[in-house]
Amino acid sequence: AERIIREQLTVRETPLLFCYLGDVTKDYECYERAWSLSKNSFSRAKKSMGLWWLGRREFEKSLEHFETSLEINPLQIGLWFTYGCAGLSCGRFEKAATAFRRCVNLDNDNFEAWNNLATAYIRSHNKPRAFVTLQEAIKCEYENWRLWENYLIISVDIGQFEETIRAYHRLLELKQKHVDVEVLSNLTKAVCTNLKDASGEHSSKLKGKLLALFGHITSQVTGDGCIWRLYAELTNHVEPGQNLSQSEQEKVIFMMMMRMVMMNF
Repeated sequence: AERIIREQLTVRETPLLFCYLGDVTKDYECYERAWSLSKNSFSRAKKSMGLWWLGRREFEKSLEHFETSLEINPLQIGLWFTYGCAGLSCGRFEKAATAFRRCVNLDNDNFEAWNNLATAYIRSHNKPRAFVTLQEAIKCEYENWRLWENYLIISVDIGQFEETIRAYHRLLELKQKHVDVEVLSNLTKAVCTNLKDASGEHSSKLKGKLLALFGHITSQVTGDGCIWRLYAELTNHVEPGQNLSQSEQEKVIFMMMMRMVMMNF
């Protein structure tokens, strides 16, 4: 391939041919020559320079070249994505967020770009925006359990407790026997202490939904003492006026027995 490219260059020197030569030889000067020959207008040359530096983990340098390439041709979806990843790698989270926003503007179904955009927001300490962004990612890739797991964690972190419960149910459908005691502990505490959620609503209204979640979990995970302890703790806080079915009453009795056994260890 190198010989053919060099033969073509003897006929006529073009920026694209020099980029091809750089791709084959890994010679950075070929890209510089392509850029110079184009009178600083060939986006491919700057993209190649950026990729050259990226391959050497010189992320800041790669960003500079990617930016120039994208200024010339802003419709490079793949390069916006690569630019965003480079930004994440060197802590340029605002640049990364900008890049991934451009990706999803050009391709709204790109769940990886949505997910990475959420990551950029998280690392920028903007979890509410990450939460909304992950909602968009899930629309694109509803069967991806990793997205749901990220959504679960963000939801509970920002007090979106009802969405946390929904996410946990979905994880149990996608990935049976999913256990996250920390999330369950936070949900139980929120409901039992009537903590206000992100919308300012009292979490006690979620008791029924959280009990249903524990029912779903314990139908798959039967031997986890921590889960049963939390289930028992939650059940103890059911309002006296509420009616429980016979099966629920039997489960309460069983949980109380489990709790007593664990307290004796």
